[in-house]
Amino acid sequence: MLATAHHSAITNPNSLSACSRVFIMVRQTTCMSPIDGRTDPVLTTKQAAEYVGLRPQTMRLLKHAGEGSVVLKHGRLNACYPADLDAWLKERLS
Repeated sequence: MLATAHHSAITNPNSLSACSRVFIMVRQTTCMSPIDGRTDPVLTTKQAAEYVGLRPQTMRLLKHAGEGSVVLKHGRLNACYPADLDAWLKERLS
């Protein structure tokens, strides 16, 4: 029964919570960073914004102002590690 519920949740992403959808996106977006060699999953700006509860434009503005989290370039995309976002949020909220 649990496997069936899990399978139906994956085939119908609208039935998942926002946190679960982000987790699935994180699992599907894995790359090797050319800067530090980490193989952790990375998030795009849109995914990172959903992860921290902000709009993508707000994330871009904070990055441009030098107040955002650590952002790495992955091709033409900005990539963020969830661990870096967690550290940034902790620093920002304290």
